[in-house]
Amino acid sequence: MERHQESLQAKQRTLLQQLDSLDQEREELQVSLGEAEEDRAQLQERLQESREQHGQQQLFCATQELLDALQQEKLGLQQAVSELQEKVSGLEEQARELQERERLLVFFPELHIPTEAQLESTGSLTEDMRRQLQANSIRIRVLEQENARLGAALGKVKAAAQEGVLKVRMHQPGRAGATGRGPRWFTSAPFGVRSRQQGPGSLGCPGWSGPTHRDLLGQGAQGWCPAPHHQPHCGCCTAVTGTRARGRGL
Repeated sequence: MERHQESLQAKQRTLLQQLDSLDQEREELQVSLGEAEEDRAQLQERLQESREQHGQQQLFCATQELLDALQQEKLGLQQAVSELQEKVSGLEEQARELQERERLLVFFPELHIPTEAQLESTGSLTEDMRRQLQANSIRIRVLEQENARLGAALGKVKAAAQEGVLKVRMHQPGRAGATGRGPRWFTSAPFGVRSRQQGPGSLGCPGWSGPTHRDLLGQGAQGWCPAPHHQPHCGCCTAVTGTRARGRGL
């Protein structure tokens, strides 16, 4: 009986030792499990950061590609705009040249139109009349523009005369500087030309001194003579071209 109890006690001690060993092993496993959980959490965090960095890198690459494409498109548009500006400048220059040519053709048709191109008949009376009507309309339009320009210049001259910048006076026959061919005009030459009395020859018309009407109104001004007594055949109001403009079609 005592042996049996001793045997049981020995078994109990052995079981208790095993239980203590198992408890210690359990505690160690729990510690290892906690460390593994921490490592797992860190790995998940690193994975998330890596994914975010990868996504940002992809977004950056896509944004950079888009910026490069937009830059190329911008350069192409700038080049196209430059080409269009050059074309527009060329067309504007051509338009100015054509307007000037049109104006000169109206004033001096025989100087600028070849002989073979003047009044060519189409064989149809109505077509010839239509072309002549078109040419006359162009002449009228250009002359109206010239009249408007001359009117503006005349207004400036009158304003200058009222302000005392331009002084015009007439000398009657019998006074100093007068001739028997009519009154003479004098000007204080406000356009930088020293005033002096001129005889016939400045414009081919007697009685004008000072700046010519071309000086006052600009080059190419025609159809206006400032002389008090205009002589129709002196050549002051028309260009000396060798032939008279006969109103030919454009």
